[in-house]
Amino acid sequence: MKYIDLAFYAIAEYYRRKEGGAYRFSGICIVTLIISLNILTILFSIEYYKNLTIFPSKYYVFYYVMIPVAIIFSVRYFYFKEYEDIRSQYIEYSVKERDLIGIVTLSYIVISFLTCIGVAIYIGELRNP
Repeated sequence: MKYIDLAFYAIAEYYRRKEGGAYRFSGICIVTLIISLNILTILFSIEYYKNLTIFPSKYYVFYYVMIPVAIIFSVRYFYFKEYEDIRSQYIEYSVKERDLIGIVTLSYIVISFLTCIGVAIYIGELRNP
């Protein structure tokens, strides 16, 4: 969970510097998206390999995956985990370590997106030749 907190902070800090305003909300949205993509990759794989139908409609993905994950992260970052606490953890790292956190976070976002899309396309092609 510590990495997710640091990823949230890195994303939120990027949006704070770029736009200001609702940077915490932007961080929550991006973290929700990447965690949801990871969950969906696992669920798509289970659906295919076990020959199940977990989501009879594409809207169930939104209702049963993305909304709960968004609620969990919203509650966590607005009520339980203060932005300043995460910031103080982040500042303890050296500049080199902070740069590495940024690179790993960006790589994690790209890999999560490409993996989920790749698995969806692969399974879609196998089911609908």
